[in-house]
Amino acid sequence: MIVLDTDILSCFSKIRKFDLLEKLFKAQFYIPPRVYEEILRAKEKGYDFVDYVIQLIDDGKIRIATLSETEVKIVRELAKKKKLGFGEIEAIALAKNRDWILLSNDKVVEKVAREIGIDVFNIEDILSAMIEFEIIRNEIELKGIIEEIETKDRIVIRNRDFLFKKISKK
Repeated sequence: MIVLDTDILSCFSKIRKFDLLEKLFKAQFYIPPRVYEEILRAKEKGYDFVDYVIQLIDDGKIRIATLSETEVKIVRELAKKKKLGFGEIEAIALAKNRDWILLSNDKVVEKVAREIGIDVFNIEDILSAMIEFEIIRNEIELKGIIEEIETKDRIVIRNRDFLFKKISKK
């Protein structure tokens, strides 16, 4: 199972390529309630990618996970110690308690998750794995995806040289 943080969910939704995540992970995707709330707030602010996310939820491709009592306790503990948003904290709690993979592009989330034994992947890890498993098959596809991410989500892909070298070796 995979739990999504808001940043990864919004990134792949803004470029309308959630199917790439489905091909890579072949698993059920979940978001915690606070991530869903963050997505709805984005809708109120006029972001159109939210309609895509809602369709993914309606289609059952993403489910909203209800937190257990154990996960609520993890949330309370993390909220005391770390400067993270509640969506991020809930995602970490789900991943920790249920032994799920966490997708997040937030450096602090990555650090906290790794410290407590959670497998976490950022956008560059995901793109690298997509190359490895031939979901992204050539430089033109990779270039297009990177350009869309950088333009539509304003994320800078720092290791683009590594990614292009990796795909050129395939």
